[in-house]
Amino acid sequence: MMSAAIYLTLGALLASTRARRREQAWVLGGAAAIAALVGMSRVALGVHWPTDVLAGWAFGAAWAIAWLWIARSVIR
Repeated sequence: MMSAAIYLTLGALLASTRARRREQAWVLGGAAAIAALVGMSRVALGVHWPTDVLAGWAFGAAWAIAWLWIARSVIR
C-alpha cells in the first residue's frame, strides 16, 4: 500500500508539472510500473495474498488522486 501511495502520488504530482502529454504518460507509466512490480514481488515472495495487494493498489491510487485534486485546487 505504501509503495503504491508514494510512487503514484509522486508520479501524479510530477506529471502535473509536465506540459506535454507524452511526458506525463511516461512519468505516470513509470510510477505505475514501479508500484505494480513491488506488489507483484510481494505476492511472488508469498508475504501477501493477491487480494491484499489489489487493496493496496486501490488505496494507493485513491490517495494519489486525492492529492492531485488537492494540488490542482490550491494552484487555481
